[in-house]
Amino acid sequence: MRILAACSLGGAGHLYPLLPFLAAARRRGDEILVVGPPSMREMVERAGYAFEPGGEPPESEVAPIRERLPIAPPAEASMLGNRELFGRLATTAMLPPMERICAEWCPNLVLRDPCEYASAVVAGRLGHMTLAADVYRVALDALRDVDARVLLTVGRAFDLAELGPVPGNVHVEPWIDQARVFSESALVVCHGGSGTVFGALAAGVPVVVVPVFADQFDNGRRVARTGAGLVVETAEEDVNGGRSVITATEAPRTTNAIDEALRDESYRRAARAIANDMAAAPTVDEVLTKRFGATWSPPVGT
Repeated sequence: MRILAACSLGGAGHLYPLLPFLAAARRRGDEILVVGPPSMREMVERAGYAFEPGGEPPESEVAPIRERLPIAPPAEASMLGNRELFGRLATTAMLPPMERICAEWCPNLVLRDPCEYASAVVAGRLGHMTLAADVYRVALDALRDVDARVLLTVGRAFDLAELGPVPGNVHVEPWIDQARVFSESALVVCHGGSGTVFGALAAGVPVVVVPVFADQFDNGRRVARTGAGLVVETAEEDVNGGRSVITATEAPRTTNAIDEALRDESYRRAARAIANDMAAAPTVDEVLTKRFGATWSPPVGT
């Protein structure tokens, strides 16, 4: 098996947590390639692994953030580090080489430093997120006995054969523009990605969120707090005290949440109230006009 390990900006703190996993993979006889900023080459090769340089943002862009981090309030420091440095600058620089390396080397598994986002983006595009099959099967189990017409979208890179038997009330498509179906939907069931949640609420459709990773947990809880939907979180813990991956045990709880959201009209009323608030917000045209005037010209000299 080929394992690609991805590291973001920084030193040992980003590489060393990956080394026990890489050592175990090497004992299995797996092939390993580490991708990171060029400055990490010596550290990676000293650890005994093949290295391929990725991209990193220029110092001129990183320096202002580095200088601000020690004196910024905690919330601002978190935003600067997570969103601006790792999420925007580092990811933008790393994406092109990561796409090329993954296309040429074809890894079976991507192991990433939590601050390295480019590999997650590329892995998702190439279909390395194998958790998707488990999540879709849980969804199918939950929807099997629901009295509703169900549309399940799985993404263009997903192999439909991995779904197994599909209930008669479920229609599966690789991808459909969600705006086309929200106007006819009574409920949206999703993992809580911001695009789907915002789109559903903007259309006044209640949401049942079954979060899997990243911001989806917070998104689901926020939806539940507004009364515009429900959240079904994994209840079990793994042997290390962490949250276990979503399993078939969540299917009955998801079914119950779906039935409640469809039966209780209060969820749709709350979703429609949010939709009205969103529709009343200023448009992009209005914001730009207020900020720059009715017409805009570039500054002199640009």
